[in-house]
Amino acid sequence: MHGGTGKLHGGTGKLHGGTGKLHGGTGKLHGGTGKAPAPSARGVGVKGARRRNKLASKWLPRSWGAIVTWFINYNNKINFYAVTFGLGLPQTGAVGDDLDALQHLVSLGEIFKTKAQEVFDYKDQLFYGPGPIGAYPTNAVLPAAPTVVLAGIIDRVDALVAQLKAHSAYTTAIGEDIGIESPAAAAPPTTLEVTAVAMPNSEVRVTFTKGTSDGAHIRGRVNGGAWVVLGNDRFSPYLDTRPPLVAGQAEVREYQARPLDGDDPSGDWSNIAQVSTVP
Repeated sequence: MHGGTGKLHGGTGKLHGGTGKLHGGTGKLHGGTGKAPAPSARGVGVKGARRRNKLASKWLPRSWGAIVTWFINYNNKINFYAVTFGLGLPQTGAVGDDLDALQHLVSLGEIFKTKAQEVFDYKDQLFYGPGPIGAYPTNAVLPAAPTVVLAGIIDRVDALVAQLKAHSAYTTAIGEDIGIESPAAAAPPTTLEVTAVAMPNSEVRVTFTKGTSDGAHIRGRVNGGAWVVLGNDRFSPYLDTRPPLVAGQAEVREYQARPLDGDDPSGDWSNIAQVSTVP
């Protein structure tokens, strides 16, 4: 095949072009720099970076199925509040078109996923048995495609939400109804549940239920003595590695914890977890 940029010679397996050569015999790609091209802007991590720059990232669900569910409500409420916010058919219709396109693509993903699993299962049965085996898997039946929309659905959501929130008729209650208000953060627990397990060498593993708190502020005492703050721990369990008061002897240790709000203790002390150490 002769073209303006290069030739393909069947006998040698070489592709000659202005920038490099592909040699079938060696499997090497030779270019002007000898380096692979830089990754595309659609590479790993770009989706997350793009999402963080959007207003919708504050309240949009994470999974595609949940996003579709959210978008159905969003579309319904935009139509419901259209008169309130002076939205015309071009705006409400565009939201509906975006929903149709999103639903279509998510549906296709599930169809192909299911069909791919069907093919893989058939292939495994064909190769490994047992038989008898039925007819080959058929092609997937695809739904009709909706109206094509431009890329950047989330940008259009951001723009319309900004318009709604700038309107004099907007209230937090309406925003919550539409699904465009950040969900209230769950209050940290007022108490934690603590357990303690004796480990070899007089060590104790202290487990706590973190819940929505930022961690645990832990204290302990030995043989009924004074309480001593052992420190803060962001993640359970906490390992108490203090040596025993008397080397080689078991002792009774007790532990309590309070929830952390940021770096500060909050709420009440937990139950007392008691354990006898193992020297």
